[in-house]
Amino acid sequence: MHQKDYLIAVVFLLTVGGGILFLSEISTNKKNIQNNLAAQVFETPTPSPAASITPTPNSAPEFSAHAVYSIFFDRTTEESKILLDINGEKPLPIASISKLMTALVVLKHYNLDAPVVISEKAIQEPEDSGNFKTGEVFTVQGLLYSLLVESSNDAAAALAEVVGRDHFVQLMNENAKELGLSSMQFSNPTGLDPKTSAEKLNTSSSSDLALLTRYLLVNFPSIFDMLSIEKFTLLTAESKPHHIMSNTNKLLGHDGWPTKILGGKTGMTPTAQGTLLLVLESPDRKGYIVNIMLNTPHRFQEMEELTDWILATYK
Repeated sequence: MHQKDYLIAVVFLLTVGGGILFLSEISTNKKNIQNNLAAQVFETPTPSPAASITPTPNSAPEFSAHAVYSIFFDRTTEESKILLDINGEKPLPIASISKLMTALVVLKHYNLDAPVVISEKAIQEPEDSGNFKTGEVFTVQGLLYSLLVESSNDAAAALAEVVGRDHFVQLMNENAKELGLSSMQFSNPTGLDPKTSAEKLNTSSSSDLALLTRYLLVNFPSIFDMLSIEKFTLLTAESKPHHIMSNTNKLLGHDGWPTKILGGKTGMTPTAQGTLLLVLESPDRKGYIVNIMLNTPHRFQEMEELTDWILATYK
């Protein structure tokens, strides 16, 4: 294996049913993470100052999820360490986790104080919790809260209509390309299953979702500030209370972990099943852990089991 501008340390942790390998990796750039796993290259571990999280022998739980991924990012060194990888490179439907990219497009291209009128078409999106009505007016920022806290599909549709739905989706895909997230593909701003056979699913690998999360935490931390809110009162553009939003992430109130939950994003569609991304501060306070579950009917239960195992296994 060639090594020029990077160092990789991969540690065999455990081999479980079906030959799934759990491994740890330290990398100094995105290409390390993607290419090393794709090539299935395993090396004898070597010491590294970035390995502030070290493993202890512990059997990982079994998961029904099609992909399970956990990675530690060091704030100071910007290095990373994969803690668990099951199909982390496989593109899968991500449902409403798509709204992380929706929010990024909004923050990059919109005036947060600009008014947005809710259209009849916007409120036709299914599975909505925003209780919006045609003609109501909200600020971009207000709809951004609805998008992230209660995962409102109507809010996503209304925000996309500001520049045109097709152009908005184009911006989502352009952002993914600019960030080097090659597995990401977006066909709509909501993450809902396609309405027609001509439309594709919103998909991504877990590893690319983790890298997007790191980018957002560093460059657009307000996204995870919003995602960490359990309840929030949505105001209209006239500053009148509209309704109290409840976060779709049931794990935000979890108090059994010795670390802070920084936020997360949920998703659920018939095709994607349940999806969940959760970000926690690392116990040593030197960085954060990104845990991802894709395509499971037991997203909250299995995410709790994954997080319990990660915190018990890596010190």
